[in-house]
Amino acid sequence: MISLTMSSTCVSSPASGPSRCALSPWPVSDEFHLLGDYVRACRELVTPAQAGIPSVGVRRVPGLRREEVAMLAGISADYCLRLEQGRDRNPSAQVLESLARVLQLDDDAAAYLLRLGTGSPRRRRRRAPEGDRPSGRRQARRRASAPD
Repeated sequence: MISLTMSSTCVSSPASGPSRCALSPWPVSDEFHLLGDYVRACRELVTPAQAGIPSVGVRRVPGLRREEVAMLAGISADYCLRLEQGRDRNPSAQVLESLARVLQLDDDAAAYLLRLGTGSPRRRRRRAPEGDRPSGRRQARRRASAPD
């Protein structure tokens, strides 16, 4: 598992307006630029062998290619590019969790990714114990009232 946190590398001044990504002419907020920087940095740390992809030929990037991450996460390569450039404003928690799985992030790094993308980590639902669920209570009443 990979544990990684980053600080902002995007610089803006009040006079120059919103910051701009070096790869993109679109204005982006620092928050979304951080998400793209973080995904890109994590992508560079996972080798194709770790992701189960055969390494064929010469690779120009140290880690996974964007297209490989997109394929493994079940999203389009264009959407992955938009996330890295900060052009997508509403990545779903499901997409971010899928990226965390593909990038082999530990729990803390995955929570950080979710905070960058959604503003807060997603809480996992926990099932109530059998007796606390309404269906469990009905079954308990039926058993108690059933003749022996």
